[in-house]
Amino acid sequence: MDEERGNFAEETLVDWAKPFLSESRRVLRIMDTRLGGQYSKKAAQAAAAVALQCLHTNPKNRPLMCDVVATLEKLNIKKDISKAPSSSPHYGDARQA
Repeated sequence: MDEERGNFAEETLVDWAKPFLSESRRVLRIMDTRLGGQYSKKAAQAAAAVALQCLHTNPKNRPLMCDVVATLEKLNIKKDISKAPSSSPHYGDARQA
């Protein structure tokens, strides 16, 4: 077993993941390799920051789920916008036909 991943028998997944979630560079090390890097690294880091907030030991310091959803939806919208084809001034222009 990879030493960095630790011994799961002695720690929870949350305990194991927290150090990765708290450092933006390390977040990328726990991303699913099957994604082949086909994701926004900034969005992954932002989602990790939200996840870390949700893991706060004091429940009163955790974000409301409506705020979590809103944040994650914003990340998804940014992803959709960045994938949209760029518009061309002549696309669909009847005068060009």
